[in-house]
Amino acid sequence: MIYNRERQNEIVSEDIILTLCKQEKDFNRYAKMVLFKKNQNIFTELNSEGKIYFLVAGTMMMNLSFQEENQQELILKFLSENTFFSPDSFKEIDDSIKVKAKSLTSGACWEINFSFLQKVIRQAGIESEFHSKQLSKFLQMTLDHLAKSTLSKEARIRSSIAQIGRELGREDEFGQITLPPEITQPIIAKFSTATREFVALTLGRLVDEGILKVRPKPWIINDINRL
Repeated sequence: MIYNRERQNEIVSEDIILTLCKQEKDFNRYAKMVLFKKNQNIFTELNSEGKIYFLVAGTMMMNLSFQEENQQELILKFLSENTFFSPDSFKEIDDSIKVKAKSLTSGACWEINFSFLQKVIRQAGIESEFHSKQLSKFLQMTLDHLAKSTLSKEARIRSSIAQIGRELGREDEFGQITLPPEITQPIIAKFSTATREFVALTLGRLVDEGILKVRPKPWIINDINRL
């Protein structure tokens, strides 16, 4: 296959990279479509070696846990459609981190052999750009989490709800943001690294202040600027 070398130094979008993979005649040999239901583990560190995933539909959670005992599993990032994800980036930083991708909603993703993907992006002349982009995504996830960890518990919860609203919510003409119905107190607790009990107390305050509506579901953020 002949690639346009003028794009050699361009950071191409991830859906274009998937298109390049699909143009290979042996794509179906090295890739398969995975359909998943809500709350399904897509991979763990035990079954993901040599694979990379591309989210086609649905929303995913990148969950981390550590080898220390009694360490609560946390949600590092919510992933939306048209993005690659893999646990390998985390292993390269710290092999004590256990990585799990769990679906927040039903959906579908491609499971692709990583060596095959490497060959495709190398032929396209965008290998370094692709890896730089993936590393940048990981670092941004980490920085966002570190920045949130410096806040008080209530501020972390408020910040987490606001982030979910901006990334996953649906805003109406009045500026109210409806969150996905799958968002629950345990999800907020894992994303904010707060206890479920403190999340419940904070949600009560937000409801009393008129910032958030939680009944009936789905939750609605009335004023995201006050979070």
